[in-house]
Amino acid sequence: DMDMDLEAELGIDSIKQVEILSALREALPDMPELDPGSLSELRTLSEIAGAIAPDHGAVQMTLETGVPGGRDSVAPSRLDPNPAEFLQNAERRGLFRQTVGLGEAPIHNRSDRPVISSRTHVEVTAHSEQLAPELVSFFGRYGIEAKVVDTPSDKVDMLIVTAGLDQRLSAYEQHEAALTCSRAVAGRMGSVGGRCIFLQATGGDFGQGLTSLDAAEHGGISGVAKTASHEWPAAVVRVIDLDLANRTMIETITSLGMEILFGGDCVEVGLPTDGRRLTPVVRPVAYSDAGVTLVDGDAVVISGGGRSITAACAIRLAGVARLKLLLLGRTELVDWPEDLPKDLNLQQLRTALVAKARTDGQKATISDISRRADQMIASLEIRATLKAIREAGSEASYVPVDITDVVRTKMAIERFRASAGRIAGVIHGAGVNHDKLIKDKTADQLKSVYRTKVDGFKALWSAVAQDAPKFVAMFSSIAGRFGNPGQADYAMANEILSRFAWALQNSHPDTRFVALDWGAWDGGMVTDAVKAQFEARGVPLIPLDTGSHALLCEILAEGVAHPEIVFAGLPEAMLPDHVQDGGTGVQRKPGIQVA
Repeated sequence: DMDMDLEAELGIDSIKQVEILSALREALPDMPELDPGSLSELRTLSEIAGAIAPDHGAVQMTLETGVPGGRDSVAPSRLDPNPAEFLQNAERRGLFRQTVGLGEAPIHNRSDRPVISSRTHVEVTAHSEQLAPELVSFFGRYGIEAKVVDTPSDKVDMLIVTAGLDQRLSAYEQHEAALTCSRAVAGRMGSVGGRCIFLQATGGDFGQGLTSLDAAEHGGISGVAKTASHEWPAAVVRVIDLDLANRTMIETITSLGMEILFGGDCVEVGLPTDGRRLTPVVRPVAYSDAGVTLVDGDAVVISGGGRSITAACAIRLAGVARLKLLLLGRTELVDWPEDLPKDLNLQQLRTALVAKARTDGQKATISDISRRADQMIASLEIRATLKAIREAGSEASYVPVDITDVVRTKMAIERFRASAGRIAGVIHGAGVNHDKLIKDKTADQLKSVYRTKVDGFKALWSAVAQDAPKFVAMFSSIAGRFGNPGQADYAMANEILSRFAWALQNSHPDTRFVALDWGAWDGGMVTDAVKAQFEARGVPLIPLDTGSHALLCEILAEGVAHPEIVFAGLPEAMLPDHVQDGGTGVQRKPGIQVA
């Protein structure tokens, strides 16, 4: 809206207005002079346009931070190498494209006797007021004494966590409660062992049949279960997914109780109403070559797109056609001091800033220096990304915004849409991580991870749903698909993103939705410690060039058949305590099925 107030509505203060007018003067040398007094009277874009172009009245103005280079327009949706050749090259590196589906759940350690005895100390958390006491009664019919508890004890042998069934709790609160219960028993389960069973309700098929984002958001508890299966090698950890909507309580208790007592040790089991036992399976799959077409002028919104992994993907995408990219990130851009060289690494920069502060007689704490150095390095990287996008032939702008802020995110996208047109695509690459074992996880860490991944995507989708975009890609993780030590909160948040992809693909068949369960990238949030952990387990890292091309292939060379894709090494190395079973699959500490 050209009549919005610059400062009150657009947040452009007087200093920034002067900077913008100076930039315009460089671009438009014939622009008339504006003295400071006149400038202070101009309150809207329309008034500024009239002042600098009085003969043309109100003109449409678009201020870009990135204008494309001078190459000729390319053919739409060009992929080089082609998808088939790319997969061959990736597989030589030990990286495979795998789709996630459902298969029959195996029963490991099959027995006609219950897996627990009358001597087992069984506790059921009180979150589900109706199911918990009914389940206790069911166990009693088998001579097994169990009790409903508000907080797990330090003597529990088998804990059943019903937080995922508590309809009084929000989705976030369910995940927080599940993590709290996990933390309470982590010491005992990790050392003595036992059984810990998590319950969730996303249809008995782990959300693959859902059509609602609200329902899908309840599907991340499996992430903490799979993480616990890594962190507690002495314990059996399971997650059972239920369809509560289409079953009576008696039917639910019967099928659930029988699964707990006689279903073996498979980590992930879904119980739909047709009596089957389902588990997620992963299978290698080729591209269908039926993807979307991106053409000159298409607008794409990218969260986390200014730096690192998502920046590499944005740059790669910029070469597909003359696109208009909006990068959203947390960093407020700052200028690099003219008296400091720009080739300093982070540690060198911190040292230089300390020396500069002393020379200038300024008082600054170590934390202040660290924050400033981080912001300077980030700003430098973001500007380099914008430059690379321009050189690849596309336009780009960067807006600092907290994507968990629904209002500000919507405003940023609306302004972009006003100049760029309909939003053709979305890439949700933003994320944070706090590597800590379950026993050390905090509520604040969970909130930080969850809000960025889950609430951030919901804010993006609410702002672009009206555009019916051609594609939506979400950066998920193998931490969600297979679990990973130290990443329970990250696993839960990424599992929810994958459930979102299924629900949206089911409800919006004309848009390509995909949650990419990435393996560890050689860069980004993968620290040296995590990198060493993956390498020790034989999990190959994804080079930036390979991963960014994999994203393009998912957008341009795949249809709507596969909403969840694993791009990583083969699963064997990512599962806890695995052993080969002769090449037909993976037989390991009973858990996740691999086809």
